[in-house]
Amino acid sequence: MQKIRSAWRNALLLSLCAPAAQAGRPMAADDAAILDPRQCQLETWTQHSRAQDEYWAVPACNFGGGWELAAGAGRTRDLQDSAAMSLALLQAKTMLRAPQDDGWGLGLVLADQFRAGSGGRGDLSLNLPLSVELAGQRAMLHANLGWLRQRGRQDQPSPGVQRSWALGLELAAGERAALTLEAYGRQRAGSYVQLGARYSLVPGRADIDIGYGDRAGRRGAERYLAIGLTLAASLGD
Repeated sequence: MQKIRSAWRNALLLSLCAPAAQAGRPMAADDAAILDPRQCQLETWTQHSRAQDEYWAVPACNFGGGWELAAGAGRTRDLQDSAAMSLALLQAKTMLRAPQDDGWGLGLVLADQFRAGSGGRGDLSLNLPLSVELAGQRAMLHANLGWLRQRGRQDQPSPGVQRSWALGLELAAGERAALTLEAYGRQRAGSYVQLGARYSLVPGRADIDIGYGDRAGRRGAERYLAIGLTLAASLGD
């Protein structure tokens, strides 16, 4: 199955440790690959939990070099007091090692996520995604190690640098479908588990996905459901 690449996921995972349903949606774990040269995509998704609703749109492109660049916007709404917040994301991703015959690759992801009106003063993150092919490319293992520096308002001290991690398994289920299982977390923010599925409406052009997860050990207290649509096109199409 030809898979549309994902661009944003671990930046959101690092900043919020909320399941921002990335290898390809709906995974929170990122993969090592980037979009092909002169390829673009648009990821859109909505996520719902007992505490809040989220809506995101993140376009990304590889303009012909070795970097995939993304810039997106999101909106969250607290279901307790109806307070809303607008967010923005800037991200750059490259491959430190492209997959070879041995079937593994390593990437680098740099990101800044910030609130609207903050002047770009947001949460800076660095993530190293490792991807390993298994079972003749019918399965992929993704392992992430990352660091986050949260930068709050000027009148609030920074909590310093925090570590994040993710471990996910992606299984092909036919030519157009994939199933995902993963665990991920951030220092001082707990760990999450997630199950997901993705289906290609038009291979390499349009995917739909769904993810369901919860915070580990909470027995449904922080469970969530995410649904997304990813569209891809080549520059000049």
